[in-house]
Amino acid sequence: MAIMVDATETLYAYPQLWRILTKSCYFLSTGLAGGSVLFHTFVLRPVLNRAESETDRRVLRNRSAVLLAIAGTALLLATYPQFAGKVTRATKGMTFSEGLQPSVIWDYLQTAAPKNAWFFSGVTAGLQALIYSLGALLLMSLFLRPMRRYVDKIAGIGVVVVLVAALFLMVPSRSADLEAAYFASHLVTTLHPYAGGFWIGALLVLSGLALSRKQLTPDGGLIWASVWQRFSLMAQVCVTVLLVSGLLEAWMAVGSVSIGDILSTTYGKYLLLKVLLVFSILGLGAFNEAVLLPKIARVRAAGDRRSLFQLVLGHFPKVVLIEAVLGVGVLAVMPFLNGSAREEVGLAADPPPTGGVALAMVLLFVALVVSFVARFQIQKAIEARAAGQAVAEEPATAEAGR
Repeated sequence: MAIMVDATETLYAYPQLWRILTKSCYFLSTGLAGGSVLFHTFVLRPVLNRAESETDRRVLRNRSAVLLAIAGTALLLATYPQFAGKVTRATKGMTFSEGLQPSVIWDYLQTAAPKNAWFFSGVTAGLQALIYSLGALLLMSLFLRPMRRYVDKIAGIGVVVVLVAALFLMVPSRSADLEAAYFASHLVTTLHPYAGGFWIGALLVLSGLALSRKQLTPDGGLIWASVWQRFSLMAQVCVTVLLVSGLLEAWMAVGSVSIGDILSTTYGKYLLLKVLLVFSILGLGAFNEAVLLPKIARVRAAGDRRSLFQLVLGHFPKVVLIEAVLGVGVLAVMPFLNGSAREEVGLAADPPPTGGVALAMVLLFVALVVSFVARFQIQKAIEARAAGQAVAEEPATAEAGR
């Protein structure tokens, strides 16, 4: 039996203020950039292409372009300090102010590759920062009104840039890393923060886009009803990836650790806070799915455009704004997840992988996929039922009018 030690005060190191700020801002900016381009490309653009009101299309497309440009600015401002922080942490005794110096960063990038490695691993981080910076500049071009006519193409390119940059750190620097375990581990640690960040970023974009409601025509409610429904599918995909990868990460951090140890360790407390915030967002999302979306479908099928406008641009955005604020709280907690609960109680950093754990993760993933398909089918059934009720009520209304 392993000897349990109270190593909370000695093993857990609170991150320095510069680390908290750079990491939080970096996660927020990458999430906002990724969420905005994914939202525009897969949610807003298809809806606007079918919209009948030219005024509403112009207003929402222009507002989305501005939000994309803001996201690009945030990404550009956060990328350099984040990479400087990486250089600072990699060099013993270096201060953050020293790590910010371009000459120091240049020297870091020229570090010789270690033995049996193709290249210095810091090069991939530098290239990732470069890709993000170029993508950010592309999004910032949307501040120029003439460029907004190309917003769909720029957002589409942004999707590719963000996904390539997110996966770039998975490139192995040694032949010894060309194995399934390496890619599986890095895929999990990459997918979890980005899936959550993109989800939270899209929520922030939704909140910002809803501010344009005073400029919309009464037909804008029809557009927003479709936007909410398509976004719910995007959110479901992000949440599925988030939960599966999050459980795998949680196993690596707290596997074989008792509930009491989790509650007594600093890492465990921050992890529980993060989980609480995430499930609060999921609870609000469930409220949207179970109450607001069916109500939207009924009002839309009944043809009550005034009530629909008030619902999709009055009540719904308030719930989404609360979700977005909670999401920012999740990103603020992430810099405090240093080390692992296992290390704080004197156990090995990573639990040994077992076939049972792998099988459990596969079954969980299958269950989440099934739930995703079921949710989609249930939503279709709700819309069809609402449409049927509206059609059935029309003759009765007409007869009463006679």
